[in-house]
Amino acid sequence: MKNAAIHNIFLLAGFALLALGGCKGIDLSNVKSPGVIDENTLFVNDHKVECSAFSLRLCFQVRNSTRDSWQSYEGDIKGFTYQWGYQYELTVDTITIDPPPLDAPDKEYTFKKEVSKVQVSDLTVFDLTISRAKTTDLIKKVNSDTYRVYDEKNLQCATTSQCDTIESLITQDSAILFKVRHDASPSNPLRLSEIKCSSSRESFKSSCLDN
Repeated sequence: MKNAAIHNIFLLAGFALLALGGCKGIDLSNVKSPGVIDENTLFVNDHKVECSAFSLRLCFQVRNSTRDSWQSYEGDIKGFTYQWGYQYELTVDTITIDPPPLDAPDKEYTFKKEVSKVQVSDLTVFDLTISRAKTTDLIKKVNSDTYRVYDEKNLQCATTSQCDTIESLITQDSAILFKVRHDASPSNPLRLSEIKCSSSRESFKSSCLDN
């Protein structure tokens, strides 16, 4: 009787394994439990983008593969020292948080190793958004031709008229879409190519970002 019971337990266990293995389309090897630390690759882009968690800020752009598109990441990468103008490949420890706190990412990254750090061309242009020009910590004048963006990176006008336009938009508390590029020396200010669009904060998305 005892042998029969043990035999039945093994049979049930075998059926369970077969059932799990037979579920088509489910890759159990990729399932990550919340709170489990997983080591993986993280690519970080050469510039940050404006994002909104509890307040407006500049966020990393990250992806796990060169085949993926860049995604805004509203968290920090613990232990990582970032420099504008470089694209990084990192090895990080990743913790999945489920459920994440309100307006917070569902993953936490901790820096382990820098695999590569590659400077991008100073001819590469990209968009930089300032959604509230009059808020002093978003954009403020440093000197006659340079502005500090999000108290993180300087932006330099190419002409006096560009600076004059920025001053006017700050006074109006407009939202601004810049086209900028890195300097040949990434530690120098970003170079302003053009003011692509500006609008009231209420109509900024439809007027400038959705086109």
